[in-house]
Amino acid sequence: MVFVHTFVQTQILALALLPLLFVFRPRVRFVYLLRYQPDFYRGPLSRLSLRLLERLAAWRGIRLTSDSERLASELEELTTLPVEVQPIPHTPPPRRDAPAGRDARCHFVSLGNARDEKGMFEILLAIRMLAREGGLADCRFTLQCNDAQPDVAAAIAAFAADLPENCTLLYEKLSSEQYYDILWDSDVVLLPYWRSIYASRTSGVFMESLSAGRPVIATRDTWMADELRHYGAGVLCDDRDPAALCAAMRAAIGRGRAGGVAGGA
Repeated sequence: MVFVHTFVQTQILALALLPLLFVFRPRVRFVYLLRYQPDFYRGPLSRLSLRLLERLAAWRGIRLTSDSERLASELEELTTLPVEVQPIPHTPPPRRDAPAGRDARCHFVSLGNARDEKGMFEILLAIRMLAREGGLADCRFTLQCNDAQPDVAAAIAAFAADLPENCTLLYEKLSSEQYYDILWDSDVVLLPYWRSIYASRTSGVFMESLSAGRPVIATRDTWMADELRHYGAGVLCDDRDPAALCAAMRAAIGRGRAGGVAGGA
């Protein structure tokens, strides 16, 4: 079996042609994992590639898969081939003991590189709103800021110029150990991802957070929101809305005082 995963638009046609290299090995099967939003597959190269795979599937084993039920349903509108759902396994992160003398304030964290579609603009604005309300006394923030796009980097620089005392910005790429240390030290993980990109896509940070027993703040009407409806462990906010994110933070702080955030999606 040949498993094809995490490819970009410039690669999709070559990968669709891949079965032709195995024309004399008919038992070789091909599985293509489609993880990006449907618009990614609507371009001319992607459409051509899907038509090619449909033709090739008539004489050899070709399967399309996705790791999201939402995404699989949407992708089936673009092809005559079925799209199977095969969730990507995520094991619980290595356990870390709480550090001695841990700060008791509600610890919000943003993990992963700083991209606009991951809600970095909204996070920075929501923290400013919370500060203006005098709401920072009961919380603290750790934001991973590496590999930022130019416009995101400019927003981070403006935020850093008047950095609240209880905010930590991390500009270097984290090792796995550093990443999990921050995850285990968190109380709430911020995931206000844009619906235009993440309506149907999965999130590794989301799955790692829930595996670690950490509640999240995520965007309504997304794959993450679907999962929270099933399993709890979070608070939802409106898409690209700093005020809604700020309100969700306040709710998380209040629930923390009452004994925990989990279960309130």
